[in-house]
Amino acid sequence: MTDTRAETQAGTPGQSENTAQNDAQFRKKFLLIMYQELWNNINRHILVVWQSVGVVVGAIAIFSLVERHVLTEEIASILLILLCAWLFGHAIDANLWFNRNIAIVINIEREFLKREDLKDILPFFKKHPKKRASLMHFRLQGFLAAGIAGIALIYHFVTCEAPAIEGRMMLELFLWCLPLIIFFLCVGGLCALYYTRVKKFEEQLNESPGLDIEALNNKAKEAQR
Repeated sequence: MTDTRAETQAGTPGQSENTAQNDAQFRKKFLLIMYQELWNNINRHILVVWQSVGVVVGAIAIFSLVERHVLTEEIASILLILLCAWLFGHAIDANLWFNRNIAIVINIEREFLKREDLKDILPFFKKHPKKRASLMHFRLQGFLAAGIAGIALIYHFVTCEAPAIEGRMMLELFLWCLPLIIFFLCVGGLCALYYTRVKKFEEQLNESPGLDIEALNNKAKEAQR
């Protein structure tokens, strides 16, 4: 009775093989679906151009409000700098999400491709993205944000005359310098965001390096046996 129960619990060798095959097929389907969703996520991050357009439109709107004397030059410059920092921050975040997804895509590709495929099909799954790699699309967004912020600062210091440093004029002097203060605060915040994201991506690469390229040879040999 004991032996019969043990055999029943363990199952026949044929059943074990079928279970292993079903698990392998399910894993392949799961990875392929995940692969497709990762690329969809990547495309969504790349195709989001409304952020850049929004900053340009916002800059035009703010300057028009200054011309109509609805906003002062100081407030307009501060709003533009904050708007540009928002765009730059989104570009940093989207770029790190892009690198993260590409690293996962490469790990999935290594599950299906062989070392020979580096030459026969594509070489891109050989290495993960560098931890500070940036897509040109996101660089251009960053350049746009930095350019508009620079123009806002130049416009502010050219059009606004510096007040005299005398008693009651200290508040005016502070307001005159406020856009520059906000600019440096935004730069500091963006640097902190960048290094935090890079560190997070580096941790991901260390925790999930994927199959080694040399292991692809061994995997191919085992599949041929």
